[in-house]
Amino acid sequence: MIETLPDLINVQFLGGEPFESPIALEFLKLLKSTHGSLRDVTVHFQTNGSIKPDETLMSLAAECARIKFNISVDGVGERFEYHRYPLRWERINTTVDYVKSLQLKNLKFMNLATLTPLNAWYYDELEKWVKEKFNDLDLITLKPNKSIGQ
Repeated sequence: MIETLPDLINVQFLGGEPFESPIALEFLKLLKSTHGSLRDVTVHFQTNGSIKPDETLMSLAAECARIKFNISVDGVGERFEYHRYPLRWERINTTVDYVKSLQLKNLKFMNLATLTPLNAWYYDELEKWVKEKFNDLDLITLKPNKSIGQ
C-alpha cells in the first residue's frame, strides 16, 4: 500500500464516526510525509456528527486542496434523536458550529439525509435547518437518500 501513496489524491474516511479513532490523523500525516504536502489531496469525512474532530486533524486537513464534510442528519431536534438514537441534537449542532468556526476556505459541507417513513413528512424542517445553518457557499448538497421503497 505504501507504494501507491504518492499517486493518492482522494481520501475518504467513512463512518459511523471517523473522528472516534486516530486513523484519519495518522493517515494524513503519512500522506503528507509521502507527498511532501497535501495541496493536491481532497479529503472526505463521512460523519454522524457525534464527535467533534480533533484540532490537529482539522489543521492538517486545512492543508488539503478540498475538504468535504458530509454530515448525516435525517431530521431536526427530537426527530433527529429518535431517528439516530442515542445521538443528541445539541451535540450535532456543536460539531457543525465548531467546524464552521474554523472558516476553512477549502471546506464544503454536505448532507445526505435518509428519507424514511419516520421523517418523510418533516423533510421541510430539515431543509429549513440546513438553510439557516449553512449559506450557499458552505453547502454542496442536501439530497434525500430514499429508503421508503418503490
